[in-house]
Amino acid sequence: MIDRQLRDAGWVVQDRSEINLFVGTGVVVREAIMAKGHGRVDYLLYVDQRVVGVIEAKPEGTPLSGVEWQSAMYAEGLPPAVRLKALTRDGRLPFVFEASGSETHFTNGYDPQPRARRIFAFPQPGALARIVRGAEADPKRPTWRAKVRHLPPLDVAPLRPAQITAIEGVERSLAEQRFDRSLVQMATGAGKTYTAVTECYRLLKRDRQ
Repeated sequence: MIDRQLRDAGWVVQDRSEINLFVGTGVVVREAIMAKGHGRVDYLLYVDQRVVGVIEAKPEGTPLSGVEWQSAMYAEGLPPAVRLKALTRDGRLPFVFEASGSETHFTNGYDPQPRARRIFAFPQPGALARIVRGAEADPKRPTWRAKVRHLPPLDVAPLRPAQITAIEGVERSLAEQRFDRSLVQMATGAGKTYTAVTECYRLLKRDRQ
């Protein structure tokens, strides 16, 4: 199931005995042997011929929150030959996944406070390549979660007090990363549509800076 999901996302899945890193932007190597004491990782991810992440695979139905320590161990356990071609951040690979076929968790090591979160599907190789390019171009604000901590001042002139409170609350919550979702509750006629459009515009514009 995981092999199929990776192929659907544009990855080339290979066994370690047939590695060819030049067949595509993203190559996944199964059952890669890690450094001594770090075992064998289920999947090793290459983007543009550089190792960028690992996937820890578990049987369907396994709670993935209980295996994050294992994938973190693999992310820090590259053998010397592989480490020479690896992209690391603070000594470990930046992209860590746990997957069971029916559920996938992802940790982006470039985030200010990296933590696992559930995603709907594996990202395409090009998506991870864009994250890497963004991190290299702006090391202080490498990801959207870092950029959202430095949004420009809100123009409050066209906004009502309730709209200002709502927008500032959403942005504060995103910056603190305490919750995966935000809920804005406003009375009828309070300007929910204008509030939502204003917030979306600010977040989308910041993502492209």
